[in-house]
Amino acid sequence: MKVFLNVGKHPIYSELIDFPPNNVEYITPIEKEEKPQHYGALNNFKRKALMLAASTLRLPRLNYIKNDAELIHTSRGILPLNKQPWVIDVEHVASFVSFNHDQLNSAITKSTIQRFLASKYCKAILAHSEFSKKSIENALNCGKFKDKIKVMHLAVRPCEYEIVKSQAFNISFHGHHFLEKGGLEVLQAYDQLKKKYAIKLTIKTDDLPKELVDRYQEVNWIIKQRLSREQLFKELYCNQDLFVLPSYIDTFGFVVLEAMSAGLPVVTTNTGAFPELVEEGKTGFLIDSNLSCWNSQGLYARDKDFKAKLQQNKPQIVSQLVEKVSLLIENPKLHKEMSINAKKEVENGKFSIKQRNTQLKRIYEEALK
Repeated sequence: MKVFLNVGKHPIYSELIDFPPNNVEYITPIEKEEKPQHYGALNNFKRKALMLAASTLRLPRLNYIKNDAELIHTSRGILPLNKQPWVIDVEHVASFVSFNHDQLNSAITKSTIQRFLASKYCKAILAHSEFSKKSIENALNCGKFKDKIKVMHLAVRPCEYEIVKSQAFNISFHGHHFLEKGGLEVLQAYDQLKKKYAIKLTIKTDDLPKELVDRYQEVNWIIKQRLSREQLFKELYCNQDLFVLPSYIDTFGFVVLEAMSAGLPVVTTNTGAFPELVEEGKTGFLIDSNLSCWNSQGLYARDKDFKAKLQQNKPQIVSQLVEKVSLLIENPKLHKEMSINAKKEVENGKFSIKQRNTQLKRIYEEALK
């Protein structure tokens, strides 16, 4: 079966390109030497210009995809103009408009999205999570295509690199948009934890005040660097004991799956899809957050004071981080159990390549009936 895979350069698509379902041949617009890299800057002038044009015309992401395959698997909310069978995977309903949330208020935009999803050519809408599915169902009139919406979690390969541990308890944080991902609260929790425990902190980010780097010179900072998969795992996962990401903005958080693949328990917030990724008390901990971009319907709800709130102290978040990290430092048995459970979810569980491919193969076959 030939499937044209219309994907971008985010590393989540390496897990499809490198590990296709049995008897599926992927054709992609990406050359092998251009394969998805880890978390480099994806924004560019051309992309921004297209986004502005689409917003002005009140159009969602549309594209005619030149191909010679039996089926198109498109991603990132890009709707094909092709009159042939296609499936689409969607991170969030706002993917259809390049996360220009205001544009979803346009009746023209919404009706165009609905018309494409209801067409006979659209065979399946693959939501990355229940959270993603909820956002689609609450933002659009799904009556004509609700049965096409299926949850298909992203998958990640098991970690293939050597795990190296040290005497200190190593904690890592990985996220662009330092403040929005809770980086400031991680540093404030670190201030308290280092007084009691032998800990080390590694932070990879690209957007933070310089004074923080100067103040925390003992932190292992990885700033504005593009890392290969091997570098990323060896510097941020394989030599660590815990991954923390108290994010207020993520819809999914693929880095959580990468950390789990290396056997890291995860401490994150109970927003977005995180409650689906991290099982409380089994693979990590979820902390309560009263700050989030998303409302109970899975839709964008960032108030005008959001940026100001990011700068403010959040003792509730910090105290929970300190509590959960302390618990794992002081209870090696619990830490080991969570580590084993996290790896199992990637190797054989709902985030495994095997489970994803079984579901995806069935969807492709049904699409071509």
